Amino acid sequence: TTYDIALKLCDIGHRFGKGNRIRLAISNAYWPIVWPSPESNILSITCEGSTLELPMRPSWSIDETLKPFKPPESASPLEQTELEPGLNSWTVTTDVMAGTTVLQRINDDGWRRIDGIDLELGMRTVHTYTIKPDDPLSSRLETHYTRRYRRGNWATTCVTTVELTSNANTFLLKATLDARDGETVVKQQSWNLRIPRDHV
Repeated sequence: TTYDIALKLCDIGHRFGKGNRIRLAISNAYWPIVWPSPESNILSITCEGSTLELPMRPSWSIDETLKPFKPPESASPLEQTELEPGLNSWTVTTDVMAGTTVLQRINDDGWRRIDGIDLELGMRTVHTYTIKPDDPLSSRLETHYTRRYRRGNWATTCVTTVELTSNANTFLLKATLDARDGETVVKQQSWNLRIPRDHV
């Protein structure tokens, strides 16, 4: 089946240098940035008759009078002491026997102290995306998130987990929250939600 479509891209302003080229990439999947459609599909584009329209900003008489932007302003960075080093990694592994591909992202700020207020803090997130490339319904996201604070004898920790899967019609979301003041549990909660896909 052939369809004629007009696809509006996101607006952006860019000044192309002399001799630059434009590359347009179109895909029917963008895992793990976009959750896959429930059914596999094969799409092709007929280049003959297809066009890319880029609006051009016309020159204005006041262009020559415009002043360049001033340098950005920002506050001075906080003075901090690193107590434990952080870790940032992005790995992809493939299980040939199971046919699964796993992408894992770790963002760990380590453990540091903001010297001016004597506050120690750290944050660590682990995102694990699993999929069988030929089975979009095998998509799975697991996220583990830990945030910690400490000053003197006071310490708090908050841990959250999220698990997202889906079937053809529904997103299945499970989540937990564990918040502690020292070793004392101050809040625990769990969620088990079913969200209609609504053509996603």
